[in-house]
Formats: sequence, C-alpha cells, structure tokens
Amino acid sequence: MKLLLKKTKEMYPKHALQIKLAALAGLRMSEIAGIRNECLNFVNNTILIDSTLQYDKEDKNFFLGPTKTKRPRTVNVPAELMREIKQYAKDHKKLQLASGEAWKPMKDDKGTPINLLFTKTNGFPSHPDSMSGRWREIVERHNYLNSLSMV
Repeated sequence: MKLLLKKTKEMYPKHALQIKLAALAGLRMSEIAGIRNECLNFVNNTILIDSTLQYDKEDKNFFLGPTKTKRPRTVNVPAELMREIKQYAKDHKKLQLASGEAWKPMKDDKGTPINLLFTKTNGFPSHPDSMSGRWREIVERHNYLNSLSMV
C-alpha cells in the first residue's frame, strides 16, 4: 500500500485522488465517479455514497444510478485525504468559474447541473471506464503492483 500511495505523487491530482479513494476508502470506480460536492463532509471526514455514475450505451447518456447495494452509506476517509480532496474541490470550482459558458456539466432530469467532483476539464463526467483504464496503465507501468485489483 505504501508503494501505491508513493506512486500517486507522480500522477495528475484527479487520478491520484481516485486511486486513493479506491485504496483507502474501498470505493468502486462508479461510486467515485458519482461523488458530488454535496456528498463531502469535511468536518467529519466522511463521504456520502448514495449513487453511482452510469452510462447508457443505447441513449449515449450519463446518469446517476443506485449503488450496488441500492442503499446509501457514509464512508470514513482519512483526514489527510479529505484535505487533499478539499483542495482539489476548490481548484475544480475555480476551473468551473474560469470556464464560463464552456463548462458543460451533466444535468439531472430537471436540467439542474450536477456538481460531480471528478469531471473532464469542461465539466462533463469522466467515464468510470476511463478510471479503470488509468488503473490498468499504472499496474502495467509498475508490474510489481499486479496483485492489486480495482474492479
């Protein structure tokens, strides 16, 4: 685990945080992709996991679906990781404000923007499969990590 955390220092902050959330909080990739800013509790160092980011291949649309167990849960997160997430969320908000009309977030059924924590630079969701692909790249680059899985 120490080696994995050390390697995250060589990654983009978004990818590093996603891997840390999987490794340290036990979150699935679709759960990480579905984290919204309002799910973050920086006082108690917790994250509410109440949905997953899903992609409908037929409609070619993202949507928030239920968790695997279909029940929300609150996950405790190490304080240091929550500090990193807080800084990332601030930087992400600055990017959103600087982007203006170019910011294209996912919207709910009523047309209200969904404030996903992890998006592309234009505000659109990052596909959970791209996170899994990033994990595979890391495993291949550091083949001594092959025993780890992020499914």
